[in-house]
Formats: sequence, C-alpha cells, structure tokens
Amino acid sequence: MDLTRISIDGGTQTRAALNEAVVTEYADALRDGVKLPAVVVFFDGSAHWLADGFHRYFAHKAARKASINAEVREGSKRDAVLFSVGANSTHGLRRSNEDKRRSVKTMLDDKEWSTWSDRDIAKQCGVSQPFVSALRKPAEVEKVITVITPTPVDNSKEKEPSAVEFPSEASEKPGPADEPDFEQNEEENAIVILSQENDELRARLAVGLMDATEEEKQEAADTIADLRQQLKTLTAENAALRSSRDHYQSEASQLRKQIKMNEKELKRARATA
Repeated sequence: MDLTRISIDGGTQTRAALNEAVVTEYADALRDGVKLPAVVVFFDGSAHWLADGFHRYFAHKAARKASINAEVREGSKRDAVLFSVGANSTHGLRRSNEDKRRSVKTMLDDKEWSTWSDRDIAKQCGVSQPFVSALRKPAEVEKVITVITPTPVDNSKEKEPSAVEFPSEASEKPGPADEPDFEQNEEENAIVILSQENDELRARLAVGLMDATEEEKQEAADTIADLRQQLKTLTAENAALRSSRDHYQSEASQLRKQIKMNEKELKRARATA
C-alpha cells in the first residue's frame, strides 16, 4: 500500500511515544533488504487508519520507501483505536508501563468502553485485571496499599504581616537568632525514612497477597513504583513552589517594613520643616 494513503492522525497511536532508535534500526534493516511484518490498517470506505505498526511506518518513510506491506481490515477509525490498545502486547517493541497505562486509559475515558468489566478491558489491552482496577479505582487501591506521604514538619509559626498590618517598632528590632535544633532535625529525618520504608513494605505485602499470576503481580508492583515516583516528583515541585512563595512573602514583608520606616522619616522631615 502507498504510504500516502495511510492516515496516522486519528488518535490510533496508543503508545506514549515513538522510539527513534527502533525506527532507525528498522530503517537500516529495510535498506538491507529485510522484509518487516505487515502493518494493520482499518478502511472505513474513505480513509485507511493505521492501527498497528507505527514504528514500521516511520521506518519505511526514513528509508525512503514509497509503499508498505499492509493488512487491510474493514472498520471505522473507532475500530482501529480499539484494536490499537492491544497492539504490540505479543509482538514488536515491548510496551512500557506508560504505554500500557495509556491503552487502558483510552478505554476508561471512553463513554462506551468504560462500561466494560476490568477483566474484559484487561483482555483487550493485553494487561492484567489488577492493572486495570488500579487505574479505574486508584482511591480504593490506596486504601489497600496504605501509601502514606510524610508531610515535612513546619516549625515556623510566625505570622506574616498582612497588606494593611504593619509591624510595630518593637518588631522592627531584630532579636537574637534561634540556634538550629540539630537533634530535632535528625529525629524528623529518621521518622521520614522509617515511614518511607514502611510504605514500601506495605506495598510489597499487598502485592504478595494479590490473587494473581507472578506476571500480574510484577505489573502491579511496577505500577505502584511508578505512581510513587510521580508522587515524589509532585511533592518536590510543591515544596519548591512553597519555598518560592515564602521567599516572595519575606521580600514583601521587608518592603512593608521599609515603607513604614520611610513614612516615619517623611513625617519627621515635615515636622522639622
């Protein structure tokens, strides 16, 4: 089939991203005369929707091939999407957990397909039923795993002056600096570390008690690990935002103090004028 007749912009690509190294490898193989397996396209009467074989498609373009071996099936773009969520589950480049999540989310976000059972979605996407359940009901999974995110202890109880509340003269005078409580900080760090270790043990226990195959348990464990890493990243980003906010609040407080002092100096100057 002529490459120009194949449509690739209909949302039928369910991978998170293409692997450029694989495209290059396939293209080199084509130049050496290797014949790759046929891609799968769905023809709806007017357009041919690519459902399986995106790496092979782009490899043919990279190798400057005008046509590609294709298996043409009758069906709509929607049929192509449904087929694509399970593509590469048994052949081709191994799917990443993000690829699998994207496939499952495609069905869960669909009004019709979301009514399917977790087991039927798992079968269509080529994943385990617990993997689907974890994405459909993350709140319930959290209850089972009991993932606890330690909250950093905020020892700062000082109230920042509001836009109309200026500090008194007594508050303008700096007091003695507080000595850092190294012992308390060490205890807090120890609590955080122990809490994180406890989370990991709970997750392992929950996965070990699952009524599933070893492959399904591994998928569940990988999903938990990925979600925990995403949570750590979001927590770090949130901490950075809080730090930036505190920095600007501190600067605003200093500016208000300076304005107050300048107002007093202006009053004194007018009084002596």
